[in-house]
Amino acid sequence: MDISLESKIGQMTHSAQDVFDELEKASGDGATVEDIEGAKALTADWLGQYDHSIQGLKSDEKQKFETELKNVAEKLKAKLVLLKEAPE
Repeated sequence: MDISLESKIGQMTHSAQDVFDELEKASGDGATVEDIEGAKALTADWLGQYDHSIQGLKSDEKQKFETELKNVAEKLKAKLVLLKEAPE
């Protein structure tokens, strides 16, 4: 596997943890509208990067990328839906 792909997967994994942290903060009782909107934007940005990153990959690279990150992307999408459904 290409080192740049490994690097991208590592970066995406690390940044996903930041997104999860923001989503957790935004889901808490003391969350402000700004916390919620910020978490939504951060999640949307991460998901956009995920989708954009997959676009230019060769088949074997795409498979590796999805193996490493698809579950993360699905969890983020689910948390985003819950956050959007929560009363503000």
